Amino acid sequence: MDDHTVGLPPLNMVLARDMVSRTHVSKLLAGYRNRPAADIDAICHSLIQVARLVTDLPEIVELDINPLPANSAGVIAVDARIRIGAVDEGTDPLQRLAIRPYPQELEENTQWNGTTVSLRPIRPEDGEAHVAFFDALTPEDVRYRMFIRVNKLEKPQLARFT
Repeated sequence: MDDHTVGLPPLNMVLARDMVSRTHVSKLLAGYRNRPAADIDAICHSLIQVARLVTDLPEIVELDINPLPANSAGVIAVDARIRIGAVDEGTDPLQRLAIRPYPQELEENTQWNGTTVSLRPIRPEDGEAHVAFFDALTPEDVRYRMFIRVNKLEKPQLARFT
């Protein structure tokens, strides 16, 4: 089908879904005629795992999975090819990534008003909650937080914040 999309690792569900939605084949994956929709979550989880593999193993310089059939029952890798290369010792393996992995080491639990509260950096999956939070703010609070008047969070802004 000569259909492709590009996503930078590490991936999460939001980024993986976006990658799948940008392909021409996504219309077929949604189901057609008497064929049920493919398991999009399984496809996204496969993409996330491949991205995690590439992130965790800097020796991987090329990876090809072809074909990767998907249906309503899930996905399966029929054939895969991985090319390995040398890694410079002493180099931070994350330095080669355009996007840093989620900083899990910053997650912590703390006590506040007698309740345990979880503190962590925001994630793309928090988008809906972030919009709900934004919608509950007063115009003055929005101005103090963003330094400009903003009535509504647009998708590009939300992507930057999360």
